[in-house]
Amino acid sequence: MRLKKFKLFFLIGIGLSFSGVFLQTNAQAATWHKGVPSFLKHSFYRTKLEPKYHIIDGKKYKTMSRLYEGIHTYKTTIKFSGHQYSMKLSNCKYTKKGTHFIIRGKFDKNAEGYPSLKVIKHSKKKLTVSSGTLYKHPSRIYYNEADKMTKIK
Repeated sequence: MRLKKFKLFFLIGIGLSFSGVFLQTNAQAATWHKGVPSFLKHSFYRTKLEPKYHIIDGKKYKTMSRLYEGIHTYKTTIKFSGHQYSMKLSNCKYTKKGTHFIIRGKFDKNAEGYPSLKVIKHSKKKLTVSSGTLYKHPSRIYYNEADKMTKIK
């Protein structure tokens, strides 16, 4: 009698442990939303402009071009422009992770990862943007140095 009860409780225990393993859901699952976050749509953010003049050996020289980095955002497209490079992400998707948004889009079919932007909203007019790549295998994101940007329009 004792052996039958022991086997019964043993089998029930094993059954419950396996059902717990198979029925678990991932609480960290990312939900990708279509488009660009609503606070970014149809706007232009940029970094501070470089100074109009540079002082070299005590002389003032006018800067030929005032360089900046910025993002133009539309409903499902982001144009990231800088003085060294620029890219246009189309068919964007975004997810919110804590205090920041990760936005990815299509740039090149042959790329081994998805170009992405990490955006942290500080206020209505100020945010921090880092560009990077969301790699397919392994699933990791590597970002460049963050740029502080201000809303222009």
